[in-house]
Amino acid sequence: MTFHVLGTLEIRDRDGTTVALPRQKQRVLLAYLLVHAGRVVSSDEIEYALWVERPPASARTNLYSYMSGLRAVLDRATATGQPRPRLVSRGYRLDVSPQECDADVFEQLVAGGRTALAAGDWAVAAGQLARGLALWRGDVLAGLEPYEWSLAYTTRLEQARLAAIEDWVEAWSMLSLFRHDGVAALGIRLEARMLLSFAERPG
Repeated sequence: MTFHVLGTLEIRDRDGTTVALPRQKQRVLLAYLLVHAGRVVSSDEIEYALWVERPPASARTNLYSYMSGLRAVLDRATATGQPRPRLVSRGYRLDVSPQECDADVFEQLVAGGRTALAAGDWAVAAGQLARGLALWRGDVLAGLEPYEWSLAYTTRLEQARLAAIEDWVEAWSMLSLFRHDGVAALGIRLEARMLLSFAERPG
């Protein structure tokens, strides 16, 4: 995975090493592009997002600088040979493959876990859900100032995490019931309480 949003926003190279974005506005720019991944966003939209509807006179020049710096970082991290974000006729577009972002991988694992849960395959369901939940390192886009444009994105993922925890508890509960293993069930309940406590803590 290259893009990590389930916690502090990070870019990681193919070896898993974190690649630093030196400027805060570049981090906000990356977050905005990830929230709108696969869609074209205009320079005006990005400027209003970065400067909260009050872009300075130098906003366009600064944006070009931030975008150039972000491309250089992504080029070092992914080495695809293609510039990202792409400049298109109406603005910029960041394409992200399903395996490149931890949020997408999380949702894939949760979907697989729910399919297994519906089929009564409790062990597979618990394993898939646990793998998805293990990707979380904190709140979505932690460390960035909350922006209105990111609210729907962060809320959707946080709600998906809570639902995944509930499904994980159900899968493990059913698994322990059929195994009749009192010790294992006790451990499951304790781990479930820890997960729920983490999920319900103040943001």
